[in-house]
Amino acid sequence: MENFLFLAETETNAALIVINLLLVTALLLFVAWVYKRTHSALSYSRSSLYSMLLMGTLSTVIMMVITQNIFGAFAFFIIFTLIRFRSIMKETRDAVFLLFALVIAVAVGHGSYAPAIAATAAVSLIILAFNRWGLYRRTIQEPIFVVRSSAVLSFDNAFAVRRSSDLPDGTHKYVLAVSDTAPAAIERALHILERTAGVERVEFINEQETLEY
Repeated sequence: MENFLFLAETETNAALIVINLLLVTALLLFVAWVYKRTHSALSYSRSSLYSMLLMGTLSTVIMMVITQNIFGAFAFFIIFTLIRFRSIMKETRDAVFLLFALVIAVAVGHGSYAPAIAATAAVSLIILAFNRWGLYRRTIQEPIFVVRSSAVLSFDNAFAVRRSSDLPDGTHKYVLAVSDTAPAAIERALHILERTAGVERVEFINEQETLEY
């Protein structure tokens, strides 16, 4: 108890572990908020977000473990090289945020608190500024429908499926495009989708919206 309260010199002090974990969690939650705030696609990847938070926290723990153990560092490197990720990141932006989280976690685990906090604030402001100015977003050139249904759907040639995914609640999400941009054609397509069996929600996004899908 005395070591915990007064930060006595131990191999890995309990108080230091708690402080590091609390700090890295707070910083990574802020980074996660920036990720969600600046995400311009139709839906962000929850798996990427969870991976960023968990890998960041684990990296802090690993840094505290191997700081004074060079053999542990080599062992960790060998284990890490054996890891094979089952999914490939669809966006370079997700990989950048993951690297951002790992840099923060390594800094905290190493005890470099000032650089970790300063880097989190500075890089986050840069990302928010880029998002504000729309530097990495693009304007879509075709009408987009976002359809949510309780059943698996198939579409005729009037619709081009840009993306389909299964949601955690068991429903299905489809991103559809139509080539005919005439208002009457869009209204007709919307009417067809709304009357399709199993469709729970249809959202139309016009070409003035800026997003990535």
